Amino acid sequence: MLWYDVRALAESTEQMMWMADATCRKPAHAGIDWFPVAKDDLALGAKAVCGACRVRDECLAFAIKHNERGVWGGTTERERKALVQRPRPKAG
Repeated sequence: MLWYDVRALAESTEQMMWMADATCRKPAHAGIDWFPVAKDDLALGAKAVCGACRVRDECLAFAIKHNERGVWGGTTERERKALVQRPRPKAG
């Protein structure tokens, strides 16, 4: 009998569904450098593709959750770190 982590399987399936809709997955964007290492301005081409992507929010959330490298959800690694470290307003 095989045992599966149902939560991981569900997350994986959901992830694959939104990733299939990502603008960056289209052949027209195959030559873009999605993993610029030096400066954020090198990421402008990749970030421009993300600008009109309908799954940008899902992509950004995935990148933050999984500590991804490169451009995800229209942000660089540095920009995501700043988003995560930003103090959140207190409720009340």
